[in-house]
Amino acid sequence: MEVQENSQKLTVTQAKEAGLAQARAELLAISGRDASIKAEKILHEQTDNGKVVLTVLFEVEQSIAIPRPIVITPTDQGE
Repeated sequence: MEVQENSQKLTVTQAKEAGLAQARAELLAISGRDASIKAEKILHEQTDNGKVVLTVLFEVEQSIAIPRPIVITPTDQGE
């Protein structure tokens, strides 16, 4: 795995948009292919020492069903 550091000067708005885009991409990667983001809300935004820190609430719709086979077991009918 190759890691490459890159430093750029961004405005606060550009950094905020880049962070939100990265958060969306990571969330969809974790949630699966059929997941979709229904809503997002920025709960807290802070700029400190040239860093932008965001707390974001995402509403995601995803399937949580697990396919399982239907198993029919024979029951005792005479008892």
